Amino acid sequence: MASTNVYGDIARQIAGPSAHVTSILSDPNADPHLFEARTSNGLAVARAKVVIANGLGYGAPFTAATLQVGSIGLTNVTMSINKAPMSTSLLGMAFFNRMKSFRVEGDRLYIRPR
Repeated sequence: MASTNVYGDIARQIAGPSAHVTSILSDPNADPHLFEARTSNGLAVARAKVVIANGLGYGAPFTAATLQVGSIGLTNVTMSINKAPMSTSLLGMAFFNRMKSFRVEGDRLYIRPR
């Protein structure tokens, strides 16, 4: 699940031909700033195995002194604390940019730390 067709295209390139990728905003001429989410969009995101999104939202900037994801530990990680509750954890690009690589195979995310 991707927020826009641009991120959907990136997801397809990363995940490969076996992945099913859906973009909420698939019209390249649509203005994402005018988008109003529907219940069906929230349900689709909640059911997605992987979600790719970008943009400014209602969140407070924060720097975590430490962040542990499985066996990967990082220090001084920038993040946003969302105003609205989320049903799942979301790893952002501030985390992934500090990795050597990452890939999605089927329903699994593989991360290689530096």
